[in-house]
Amino acid sequence: AALPWAAAMIIGVDQALLDLVVHVDADVAIFERYGIERNTQCLADHRHTELFQDLIGRAYLDDDDAGGQAANGGPSGRPHAASNAGDKKRARSRGISAISEASSSLPRVRRTPGGMVANALRAAAWSHKQQRGGGDVAADKLITPSLKMMGMVADDYAGDRIREELVSAGVEPLLAVRAPLGGESKEDAALSLSEGTGLCCCLIVGKERTMVTELGAGKTLELGGAVWEMRMKEALVGYYPQPHLPKILLTSAFYAQADNDGAKAMLAWAKRPREDGRPTALLAFAISAQWCCNLPMVQELAREADILFANEPEIVELAEALRKAGALPKESASDSETSLRLVAGWKAHGWVIATRGSKSVGALEGG
Repeated sequence: AALPWAAAMIIGVDQALLDLVVHVDADVAIFERYGIERNTQCLADHRHTELFQDLIGRAYLDDDDAGGQAANGGPSGRPHAASNAGDKKRARSRGISAISEASSSLPRVRRTPGGMVANALRAAAWSHKQQRGGGDVAADKLITPSLKMMGMVADDYAGDRIREELVSAGVEPLLAVRAPLGGESKEDAALSLSEGTGLCCCLIVGKERTMVTELGAGKTLELGGAVWEMRMKEALVGYYPQPHLPKILLTSAFYAQADNDGAKAMLAWAKRPREDGRPTALLAFAISAQWCCNLPMVQELAREADILFANEPEIVELAEALRKAGALPKESASDSETSLRLVAGWKAHGWVIATRGSKSVGALEGG
């Protein structure tokens, strides 16, 4: 019988970020200038302020050069329509610093919505469209999930851009807007880095990708306590549960490390049993950043998640962190396959899925 696939749902919870992507093959000294280790991920600090200023300025120069219509302004190169409101928000974003147009030696900076969870949801929407268009799956068997993204942005150009890209991809944005610090109106004022929508500087050298992230308005989604219940009621509008179809919460270690209260509320809600004894939702958790693996909240989510995602370096790092915590034998091998087996055995239930580049994908049941 045909199944009502439209009842499936994936809700992503993560920081909403706008990536500032630049190729720096001709300027590898940039890493030393700003104290950045190549091919890593880190949160921004005072050393990186000038880096953000430079990339933000370069990114918005494209708008000025094109008369307010950036060639890389929208999906597939679609320019943004100029408007007074849009010009104000561009000015607020640009106003993060006073930038000398002649001072930047970097090549063009591309702006694109980022964040692990948002990218995964956009990819899921794209995959569904490909299946539907290619006829690979019978129409009555094709999963048509409702995809939603929960996050926090500021009232600025970057926040608008993220919302626009999610809608264009087929993901419903549930993005709260954080009020300015102090509560006063800042319609015409510049936002600081910590007040604006989150940004990630992506420095590309060959196949290496180095990321420096300022979480900004999305550092915490303020989801603790009753707020989480309220936001989930909003997310579940139009959802008609079926016993054989899941609703899945997808989040990341990168989110959990910054918002422990939100992560705890999410875990408690997902594990709360329904009337039939099954969990309210399946919890999918992506490690997403090696340096998060030593954090107790990240380890708790990894153990309790119904689906744990990691790449090869992340599964090795998680296993090593668990050895240090005494949860795994200290004498065990540290290769990726052994790490995958050990982490799967440590998990109480669910599945561990680990990618290994072009080599393979490993999937092991927990326990």
